[in-house]
Amino acid sequence: MGLSASQARLLSITARLTDNEYHSQQIANAKMRLAGAQNDARTDYQNALNSTMLVYNGFDTEGNATSTTFTPNVIYQYQPLKNQYALLNTAGQVLVTNTDAKNYAETDNLADFLDRYGVLEKSAATELKYKEEEVKVKNPQYDEDWAKWNEEWDKRKKDYDDRLKEIENWEPGDPPKQEDYKKTIVTFTFEESTEAQSLYEMFKKASKSCFDNATIRKSKGCYAHVLAHMLDLTLDSSMNPINYPKTITTTTGKTMSFGSDEITGSAINGDGMTPYMKPVSDVIRDGWDPKDGSPVQTLYVAEHPDPGDNGEEWDKLISDHYVKTGSATELQKLMSNYKLDASGNLVRKKLEEKCKDLYYVLDNQLVDYDTIMIPFIKSFQYDMDVALKGLNVVEHREEKEDKEAYEEAVRRWKEQVPPDPPEYPEEPPKPTTPEYLIEKVQVPYTVTNW
Repeated sequence: MGLSASQARLLSITARLTDNEYHSQQIANAKMRLAGAQNDARTDYQNALNSTMLVYNGFDTEGNATSTTFTPNVIYQYQPLKNQYALLNTAGQVLVTNTDAKNYAETDNLADFLDRYGVLEKSAATELKYKEEEVKVKNPQYDEDWAKWNEEWDKRKKDYDDRLKEIENWEPGDPPKQEDYKKTIVTFTFEESTEAQSLYEMFKKASKSCFDNATIRKSKGCYAHVLAHMLDLTLDSSMNPINYPKTITTTTGKTMSFGSDEITGSAINGDGMTPYMKPVSDVIRDGWDPKDGSPVQTLYVAEHPDPGDNGEEWDKLISDHYVKTGSATELQKLMSNYKLDASGNLVRKKLEEKCKDLYYVLDNQLVDYDTIMIPFIKSFQYDMDVALKGLNVVEHREEKEDKEAYEEAVRRWKEQVPPDPPEYPEEPPKPTTPEYLIEKVQVPYTVTNW
């Protein structure tokens, strides 16, 4: 019983497998028939395309509509009522006949080409004409300007390279030597000697530059430098002015100050003559000591008698012309060589007092410079001659080590460092000259006269 049931199930399965295989074969046959039908349809479609005919519709000479098979010959054939066409390939080239190509290659102009087709009269002629066209030409200035640019650029780079080499080879040098730093100390003594010289001649020589500037070149502030040198000139061991500013008081009670720049900014100091003004300043301030036991002599200005009412105005100011009346203005008092003492007596001013009064007038420019001050300065130089006459000085020079200058030189030597490297040079401005120029030229061409 069990065996029969198993046999029955086997037969049932076998039957189903056989049925599935049969259906599979039917599906395959259907696909093959479908593929054949698609191929037939493609063939029919291609045959239909191949049987298409292109037709050109146009007009004859009488204007009647015509239909013609569309061929290249129809396109290129000329008709009066027909547009002309051309066949082009995808590269843009025009399809022409072998005859047209040959005629084009063998002729040089349109007239000869058309003559090949018999469309020109034998009497046609050509005429040579000219037309203006613009052409580009090389600008000769372009290469010249760029050559200069390259030359300048090469020079800048060379200077840069040379500077770098200098810095690479830099050395601080040998340290300073103390024996190379000395200073000369100049002193003067008032004495009679075979080496003595006139104090006035020394003053005249020292003040010459400032005197000439004041009188010849009419520089209004220059003679104030001379007066400043005579008013308590104080110098250190190196002959440099110290203890400034100085304050002065005039015989009229006016006060003012001046700084060391009146000394250092003068032509006297620039000429190295300041030390020679030192004994002049000393004797004006302290007086002359004969060193024979007699009293010290105070230096006074020279006498200037009254020139009268018809005298020069500057000469009246110097003299006692105004002061002796007791009614002089402050300016007249300052300019005069005279003053009234406490008892009202007319007396000559000390040379130191006159220097202060004159400095005040000059610095404040209280009088006309050309007509009064210049002749007044010349007169004052004469007063100095009178005051210093017979006074002789001897110059003494002593050379000593200049310790301060040596120490300063050592300090600067130690602080030396290599120079900073130079910056890379800037490129010169590039030329803006155009490389090409546009020129207009006459170009020949031929014209056919029909």
